[in-house]
Amino acid sequence: MTIESKLEKIVENTPFIQSIKFYYPDFNNEKLAFKEEKISLNTNEDVKDTIEKYLKILQRKI
Repeated sequence: MTIESKLEKIVENTPFIQSIKFYYPDFNNEKLAFKEEKISLNTNEDVKDTIEKYLKILQRKI
């Protein structure tokens, strides 16, 4: 059995945009809240660094 995958075209320097919900505790209202952000990811980019950046930004706003 052989599985093949073929690209229609290669588009370089084009990031993948993804909407992610970041959940955090809302201590004032005693519930869980979230902030939705659109993040940009490039090929071979470490997603951990990108998520960490957005969590730090969110932490400053709380």
